[in-house]
Amino acid sequence: MKVEVWSDFVCPFCYIGKRQLEIAIRDLGYAGQVEVELKSFLLDPTTDENSNESTYEHLSKKYGMPLDEVKKMTESVVQRAKEVGLQYNFEQLKTANTLKARNDNLNLYTNA
Repeated sequence: MKVEVWSDFVCPFCYIGKRQLEIAIRDLGYAGQVEVELKSFLLDPTTDENSNESTYEHLSKKYGMPLDEVKKMTESVVQRAKEVGLQYNFEQLKTANTLKARNDNLNLYTNA
């Protein structure tokens, strides 16, 4: 079976979903029987290619929310990531436009 997944490198939910898919394939006994092909999706084409702002600052501007609310909002994402074995640190994340990274680099993540 082949499963195609559309995602962006910078999407925390996409990586959580990828991990959940890997766990489901393993737990259902389909390891080695499923080909997972990741497809690139540009989540936010308006993101500046040379930005140095933090993810908190970016989300605050994008959604018109105060920084403290943005930080609170990301706490649930960090917790969900932990539940599937991932460690997210939004304090260190920087915003990035992934247009240049979309092509061949995606092949690094295609094995389930």
